[in-house]
Amino acid sequence: MTSALNKVLGARGSLKGKLLRGGIGNGVLKISYLLIQFIVTVLLARSLSPSGFGEYAFALAVVQLAVVISQFGFPNYLVKCVAVYKSKADWGRFRGVVSFANIFVVVLSILVGLALWSDTAVLEGYFLSLDDKVVFPLVVLVVLLSVLGNLSAVLRGFGFVVKGNISEQLVRPAVLLIAVALVVSLKGISPAEALWINVVATLISIAVGLSYIRCDVLPAVPSHTKKVEARYWTKSSLAFLLLAGAQVVNHQADLLMLGLLTTNESVGLYRVSVQLVDGLGVVFFAISVAIGPKIAALYASGDWHSVKTILRVSHRVAVGLMVLPCALLIYFSAEVLRLAFGAGYELAATSLSILLFGKVVYAGFAFSGLALSMTAWARAAAVITGFAVAVNVILNLVLIPIYGIEGAAVATAFSSVLANLLGVYWLKRRLGDNVSAYGLG
Repeated sequence: MTSALNKVLGARGSLKGKLLRGGIGNGVLKISYLLIQFIVTVLLARSLSPSGFGEYAFALAVVQLAVVISQFGFPNYLVKCVAVYKSKADWGRFRGVVSFANIFVVVLSILVGLALWSDTAVLEGYFLSLDDKVVFPLVVLVVLLSVLGNLSAVLRGFGFVVKGNISEQLVRPAVLLIAVALVVSLKGISPAEALWINVVATLISIAVGLSYIRCDVLPAVPSHTKKVEARYWTKSSLAFLLLAGAQVVNHQADLLMLGLLTTNESVGLYRVSVQLVDGLGVVFFAISVAIGPKIAALYASGDWHSVKTILRVSHRVAVGLMVLPCALLIYFSAEVLRLAFGAGYELAATSLSILLFGKVVYAGFAFSGLALSMTAWARAAAVITGFAVAVNVILNLVLIPIYGIEGAAVATAFSSVLANLLGVYWLKRRLGDNVSAYGLG
């Protein structure tokens, strides 16, 4: 049995074995994360009113944006630095960059947290209108999540990819689920209490991450005097901040704009729509994990014909897998929302339908950005992403005051389709073929 598995997955210490086992492990973690996140959303949405759930969802959207600013791009940059310094046995710079990144992120996250607290305590919610009871756990959560990102990055950069993701994608959501289920079953829950549970779950995740580093990383790192290149590392991490910031803004713009321009109830209604649609993202994740390394390898060998074929087939498979579930969810949208999240959430049926329709269209172009990143046009992918983020923000600003959550859904669906459609257009100009699901060949 073991020999048969080794033939399929490769020997445990081999490059093939590491890649395949790591890919499978991360795939399982991703699916588990999405499933747990969905259950937590159901529990909180049913326990809180749409307004209460909206307050919680808006607070988490603010946390996500604040964490990206606080991390300053260091988690992704740390993965690169740790891997490079480890390969060169440059343990002085290894210790230096880990220490510097942690201190930098802690200090910056505290400053960002104080700014958020000041908006409520001093300016009386002039910008965000957050409730007093929500602000303190929100600030603590910003600091803890910023630290957790660095811990996970060190593990991933050192080669423990699955362990690096366990604390963020399994331990934290699992603790959150257990605690939320327990509190809801005993006495009900408030938005502030839900945020405090997030704080506890994050603390436990940090403890797990630290234990992995203590057991797996530190014994392999010789004692060495730290070499600190603060200016160089800070400047280099800025590019990662811009990329991470663009991704978070693109994913959170609709919720943030709704929270700023409408009511907590609108945020709560829209959030459950997003949660259902995000669950379908497993399809795109599974396909991208399978084709990403293949595209990179084919690009390296100059086999552009195979690259085009893989993309076209992948897009058609994605559309085929998305059409039926999206059609069923659109047809029964009100019933599904009421059944899953409780009475009152059926008001999000139209926004859910818009997002689902956009997801089907998106499936026809979904992997063009991945193809650009895996080949010679990563810079083009970054420019296209930045343009799509700007379009997303502008459309949300224009449409939300007029159409509410339906306007947010249109802005989000359109901008996501636009980004990948532009990617397909770029590839067609360079390769001469339409690699979308609707291309010939």
